[in-house]
Amino acid sequence: MTYLDPRESIWPGLVSGLCLAVIMTALEQPEAIVITAVVAWLCMLWWIFEPLPIPVTSLLPIAVFPSRGF
Repeated sequence: MTYLDPRESIWPGLVSGLCLAVIMTALEQPEAIVITAVVAWLCMLWWIFEPLPIPVTSLLPIAVFPSRGF
């Protein structure tokens, strides 16, 4: 069995964030709630496992929210 070091890949966070978005969209949640939940999920995973430096992770909401009109 191959060990996947979470610090070497950002893909688990992206895939789980996409799954969260699909599930919340299927539950007919408003777009703002879906985007906020996915960004919070990605920030949480990337902050814990550090596939990206923490300063980059902390800037994610600052980059995403204005681009989506929040």
